[in-house]
Amino acid sequence: MVCGKANYTNLSRYSDLCERTYRRHFNQGLGFERINQLLIEQYGSSAGTQIGVIDCTFGEKSGRHTPGLDWFYNGKTQQTEKGLEWSVVGVVDLDQHTGYSVSAQQTEAGLTARAKEAAESGKRVGNRVDFYLAHLAYCRSYLPQRVKYLVGDLFYSKLKWIQGLRVDTCPSVNNWRE
Repeated sequence: MVCGKANYTNLSRYSDLCERTYRRHFNQGLGFERINQLLIEQYGSSAGTQIGVIDCTFGEKSGRHTPGLDWFYNGKTQQTEKGLEWSVVGVVDLDQHTGYSVSAQQTEAGLTARAKEAAESGKRVGNRVDFYLAHLAYCRSYLPQRVKYLVGDLFYSKLKWIQGLRVDTCPSVNNWRE
């Protein structure tokens, strides 16, 4: 049991490991996607209909030193606010009326600003749509084979998103299951 906040400095006080060791291990990631895949296979319906879903979620956060802090759209207040955003990919089992999360990835800060600056200088830099496509491409192997459809809200109706899912030349996705 750790008294106080669960941060790297405090964890190092109660163990033989130093703060730097905790930081290194947590930067590697925990691989929840494989765990979630196994849980979906075990507890999801064996022959029912499943669809893939993608959306972003917003978390209010203030301060100046939080990694990933930027201006994102908050659907709750219907406006752009300062905080954190996560891209979430999941599976909905229609027979069980249940949703399962496969992966959540924090959206990088400054993607829109970098894309605008690059466009002005004639360079090509990825924006948020490219980030979401890359996240989906990463999660694709963890989705059940029965998932043939992907559902997202109105943001995912952009031409760049649709082309990223369908065109052979897109390096991030390479054709959604057809």
